[in-house]
Amino acid sequence: MKMPLPQDIGSLSSEIDKCTQVGNEELDRGEQEKALQAFAAAYEKSVLLEEKYTERACAFNLGAVYIAMGQPQRGLELLQRALPQDDEQEEQSNSDLYYNLGLGYDQMQRYNEAIRYYEQAIEAYRKDGENPLMEGEALTKLAFTYTNLSKSSQAAKCHGQAAVLYERADDVERQALALNFQATCLLESRRVPECEEALDRCRDVCGKMEEGEVLGKLYMISA
Repeated sequence: MKMPLPQDIGSLSSEIDKCTQVGNEELDRGEQEKALQAFAAAYEKSVLLEEKYTERACAFNLGAVYIAMGQPQRGLELLQRALPQDDEQEEQSNSDLYYNLGLGYDQMQRYNEAIRYYEQAIEAYRKDGENPLMEGEALTKLAFTYTNLSKSSQAAKCHGQAAVLYERADDVERQALALNFQATCLLESRRVPECEEALDRCRDVCGKMEEGEVLGKLYMISA
């Protein structure tokens, strides 16, 4: 949930950097309210700076915290301000921005818009090529959105793709959960042989896991 700021260009920029650092530190400690205050201060100062990229970065940080706190309307307003204009060229990836926009519209139950931004996030993460875990997370969110729309086949496909990415990220717990969710969606689609294959793969992955809460949940789901 971090969008880097450009080099210091004066005392105001330095103050923005300090507020942003405090916000990130508070997030790491799980103090969302304090992080919100720090990012809000950074955003207010960035508007005075009149530097587009910095203002967008600060809008992203603040908007993402609002989304994390379950306040999507305010969060989406800020995240929309963080989107680059058509004439803006930049090297920085917007994958996290698209992902958070997807989360916000998901919370608002505006599922078609959520799907659009999740798909943009997935494409951006794929182009980045460095974060299979977040690409998998975006696919998982997309899958659940399809489930909310009663589109089990599309959801199953997304869960299957997410499982592959979690394997690349060496996250066996998420991989097993994704395979189990895929099996559930396939069963809802009456694709029984494929469901059985997904469950078999899930059991194989479970064999690599230690006893714990996630493994217990999986056994309960599969029962």
